[in-house]
Amino acid sequence: MILLCRQKIRRNKLLVCFILVSILVIWMVIYVQRVADAIRCSEKDSLNIISTTCKWYNEGYVVGSLCPLLCGDEKKVHYKHCINYKSGKTVLITTCRDACEPEITIPAILKSRFPDIDDFTNRFLGGSRDSFSSISSLRSMLLDTIWTNLGINMNKTEDIIKTIFEEDYTQYIKTSDQRNYQALAITVWSLAQQQEYLITKLNQDNALFPKIYHTCGSIYLMESSPPGDILDPALLPWKSKKILWKDRAVTALKLLDAMSIMESGFHQTLHMCDLKGENFGVGMDGVIKLIDTDSVFFHDQLAKELITTESCRKHSDCNFWDCHGVCGNDGKCKKERLNNNLQSLCEDVFSSSYPAYNNGLLNSPPKSIATDLIATLKECVRPQGQDEKTTKVIYHRLYKLLQSSLADSFNYWKR
Repeated sequence: MILLCRQKIRRNKLLVCFILVSILVIWMVIYVQRVADAIRCSEKDSLNIISTTCKWYNEGYVVGSLCPLLCGDEKKVHYKHCINYKSGKTVLITTCRDACEPEITIPAILKSRFPDIDDFTNRFLGGSRDSFSSISSLRSMLLDTIWTNLGINMNKTEDIIKTIFEEDYTQYIKTSDQRNYQALAITVWSLAQQQEYLITKLNQDNALFPKIYHTCGSIYLMESSPPGDILDPALLPWKSKKILWKDRAVTALKLLDAMSIMESGFHQTLHMCDLKGENFGVGMDGVIKLIDTDSVFFHDQLAKELITTESCRKHSDCNFWDCHGVCGNDGKCKKERLNNNLQSLCEDVFSSSYPAYNNGLLNSPPKSIATDLIATLKECVRPQGQDEKTTKVIYHRLYKLLQSSLADSFNYWKR
């Protein structure tokens, strides 16, 4: 009798536990769905952003080569759908006919962090559209902004408006009408306040950055470089596509090439502090692109960000997203990054990581390299030393392993 009672109690406990877990899972699903609904982009809002921008253009408040393409009688840029989030920047998918590449229609991306000029002027200009007294004052403010936001000291003899806006910007101020000048000033200033636009525009000669085709007010039209299924797998495992090792290895090699460019292809190391697959894309030329550069910093600028924490007890107190900081003996964060881009790539893209569905780009490698690759990835994430020599050794070992796996795959299919 006692035994039966104990079994019944145990069954009841299991039943209660099962019910509680089920309720928790249902609650989590509902919560995640509500969060997704809250940040999901709205087609109505997206179309309103375009119509508002066109309204400002037609009323003479903003300028740019994109304006007639988006708002004119013979439109060449057509809205398709949105992928933006209400809590972040606006990102809209469009098609561009014979205005981005000659004689062809291609997909292109519309972006802006300040699509509403009223909101922008209230935030940055105190609600006044007459805050720029002259071209020279605008140039001076732009140079200061680039130095403050990117840590780049531009040549003061260079026409900075031409550099960050358009080659022939004087077409907008041919008359002495102050309103035309203010439209130019508002447009250029609203673009300069967006770090992603600024760093991308200033590095158009580097293959890592997508092309910027045209602008209108604070909105800019840029090259479409989607991450695709390889770099941005589906959230739900059963929706993920099976990607061949060959394709994953080729993408991994391209990412390693990108790391090399970020390390030595600029005046300073370019640090990526939110390094994940979906923040990379593949351009029409097949080259890896940086498609979300809000968390990308040159070395001196990152050093400033790392010391913004007033005090620390441990190194992790100084972390700036994926860029791990260093806590000094004096309890203050130092201008040093503890890890590097390659470590973040190995940990957050190449290897299995949270969430559980992310098995890592280099999961299930061929048997010929499996043991060495797994060991190299572990060493990459937690290297014995943080010096440049150790990083280069790991980098080249990874590169050679991936290349050898492709050679083995090629020889297999030749049989």
